[in-house]
Amino acid sequence: MEKTVDVECILKQYEHLGIRNLSKEALADFVSKITITTLKRHDMFLKEGEVCEHFAFVKTGLLRMFHYKKGKEISTIFMPEGRYFFCIESFFNHEVSWRNVEALETSEIYLISHKDLEELCFKYLDFYLFCQTLMARVVTGFQWKAEMLQFATAEERLEIMLKQVPNLMQRVSSVQVASYLGVTPETLSRVRGRLARRED
Repeated sequence: MEKTVDVECILKQYEHLGIRNLSKEALADFVSKITITTLKRHDMFLKEGEVCEHFAFVKTGLLRMFHYKKGKEISTIFMPEGRYFFCIESFFNHEVSWRNVEALETSEIYLISHKDLEELCFKYLDFYLFCQTLMARVVTGFQWKAEMLQFATAEERLEIMLKQVPNLMQRVSSVQVASYLGVTPETLSRVRGRLARRED
């Protein structure tokens, strides 16, 4: 049975960015261009050396973006249900990516190509304004992450992460979380212990 796009789910997740201001025509055109794919655990959505051709929305499941540094995996971001993602440099510049995106759980993903997004922006002013707001949020998120890693303590970084995705520690490995926070697994263990004692 062919899967259909859950339009209300998309409207709910992007409501804060003004998606409900789109005309019925623009919204219908946008939804018509979405394709659906399912990834199994450990399937790769994107590999280093490939071009990121799609903007993606996680309907269900969990993905991780990471890159390699001195042979070790460094997690950049975790994308649970309701989050969107793409490799920004590769997507906009049509260059090969140095990042990887892996499914950590069986995941249903909504996809729209760069070409289709571009055409929608040219066709509908309201869709162009929506995308401008969306991309501003993406850039702001990258800046916030950089500043958090630079100025926040390991304990503060972990607390922020758990507020964003409360059950993340039950869904990913401690090694992956440690690399995301920029600490060693041993430091992460100590930080988790301090947080647990503080909550008791």
